[in-house]
Amino acid sequence: MQKLLGSILVILATSMAGIAYGIELNTYMNNLLDIRRILQMIQGEMRYTSAPLGNIFHDLSRKVREPYKSWLQAISKETELREENQFENIWNKCAQQYLKPLHLKQIHLEKIKEYGRFFGQMDYATFEQTGCSYIDEIDYEIQKLRAEMNSKRRIANCIGVMSGFFIVIMLL
Repeated sequence: MQKLLGSILVILATSMAGIAYGIELNTYMNNLLDIRRILQMIQGEMRYTSAPLGNIFHDLSRKVREPYKSWLQAISKETELREENQFENIWNKCAQQYLKPLHLKQIHLEKIKEYGRFFGQMDYATFEQTGCSYIDEIDYEIQKLRAEMNSKRRIANCIGVMSGFFIVIMLL
C-alpha cells in the first residue's frame, strides 16, 4: 500500500512540475504583452499630450501594476534629476534594474533597451516610426512565443508524467 501511495505521489509531483512550467510560459508571455502595451501607451501619451518625458512616465506609472509602476516612476525621477546626460542611459539603467524580477530573456530585454535609444534625439514623426518598428519586433517575438507555447506546454506535461513513471519503475 505504501509503494502504491508513494508511486502516485511521485507521478503527481512530476506532473505538477510540467504544469508549473506551462504556467511559467504563460506568465512570461503576459509580461511581454504588458511591456508592449506600456510602450504603446508611451507613444500615445507623447502623441497626444506633448508633455515632458518625466511627466509622461509619472502619469503612466499610475496606470500600471508592479514592477512596471516602479520602473516608470524611476525613469520619471531620474529624468527630473538629470544625473545622466542622455535619456538612453536612464532608460537602460532603469530597465535593467526594475525589470529584473520578470526574468526576461536577454533578447527581449535588449529590444526594450533599444526602444529607449531614440527618445529626445529626433523629431516626433521619426521617433514614432522607429518606436512602431520596435513594437512590431516585440509583436513578432510574442507571436513566436505564442506559436511555440502550446507545443512546449504539451511536451512539458508529457515529460512530467513520463518522468514520474520512469522514477516509479526505477524505484520498484
